[in-house]
Amino acid sequence: SKIAWVTTPFRVGVFVSAFFAFPHLCAILNALVEVSADEFDIINEQFTPGIGILYGTFVALTLDILYERQGKVQENASVEAALLSQ
Repeated sequence: SKIAWVTTPFRVGVFVSAFFAFPHLCAILNALVEVSADEFDIINEQFTPGIGILYGTFVALTLDILYERQGKVQENASVEAALLSQ
């Protein structure tokens, strides 16, 4: 009994809908907020490094969690194998 949002079709559906909704969202935001090229460059120069650091931290944390889980799985497998060999 899988939960709906864990299934592959749901995840693919979310990805595809986000992919097709993004241009429309950008068009709506572009109509609501007008930014000159100079202002955009200033915002981009200040915003992009912070987002890069945030994304890098997120990826590092995710990989750390996955590495820890893999270690636990290997430990459990070796303990179970040792118990079976007795």
